[in-house]
Amino acid sequence: MRFHVLEGEIHVEDPEKFIKAVKNAEKKFDATIQFINSDMVAGRKHVEIALKKAMKNFGKKPISSDPGMEILLYVSAQRQIKKALKFGIKKGLNRVVVVILGNDNAVEWVREFLREKKVLKFTPEKRRVIQELYGITNEEIEITGENRIEDLVVERVVLFSVSQE
Repeated sequence: MRFHVLEGEIHVEDPEKFIKAVKNAEKKFDATIQFINSDMVAGRKHVEIALKKAMKNFGKKPISSDPGMEILLYVSAQRQIKKALKFGIKKGLNRVVVVILGNDNAVEWVREFLREKKVLKFTPEKRRVIQELYGITNEEIEITGENRIEDLVVERVVLFSVSQE
């Protein structure tokens, strides 16, 4: 499975219109393009593991009929589509990680409007959000160490994946 992961910022005036444009690009380029709120992502490893698990499951017994939504479900490590959608695009400025399954034309299409910059940096504000989203306790962090929060999130993604088998 060939994939690309980009990071950056985009400004979205109309989320519905934006999503339609993405869906059209997916058809045009025979690709999957998924935008993920980077403030809800623990790091690149988190995205890559979730992507691999989602695509493995999508080939067997998917939760969703859409591969992009399957990726969001695995990134969020839960089955509820309504909750997973909170990990997607919103109106205004979006700090995003973009997962692209497909050819370089799809990547270039995204680069036309994505202002690429590093947005996966772990901050104290992000720590609070990540802990809340994934149910990570202060005790877990004390035991494993502050630098292992992404591993704790990946563990939840893997456990979610196992529960889907």
